[in-house]
Amino acid sequence: MKKIWNNFGRYKKQVTLCFIATLMEAIFFLMIPTFMSRIFDIGLGNQDKAYICRTGGIMILCAVIAMGIGIYENHVSAIAGQGLGSNLRESLFDKIMDFSSANTDQFTN
Repeated sequence: MKKIWNNFGRYKKQVTLCFIATLMEAIFFLMIPTFMSRIFDIGLGNQDKAYICRTGGIMILCAVIAMGIGIYENHVSAIAGQGLGSNLRESLFDKIMDFSSANTDQFTN
C-alpha cells in the first residue's frame, strides 16, 4: 500500500478529500433513518404535523447534502484515479527503460 501511496504523487490531497467526503456522505445517509424513527415516535405519537413537516424537511436536506457530497466525491476520485494511473504508467515506463538490452530480450522471446 505504501508503494501505491507514493505513486499518487501530487494527487494525495484528492485521495484524502475523497475519504473525508465518503465519511461525510455516510454520516448524512445514516442520519435519515434516525429522523424517520423520530417522526414515528414523536410526530405521529403526538400527532404534531409541524414536527413531521420540519423533520421531513431536514431529511430532504440531508439527502440533498449527501447527494452533493457524493457528486463531489466522484469528481475528486476520478481526478485521483487518473493521476494514479498516469503515475503508475510513468513509473513502469521508467523501470523498463532502466533494463539492459539483455533483460529486454528476455521479455520479447
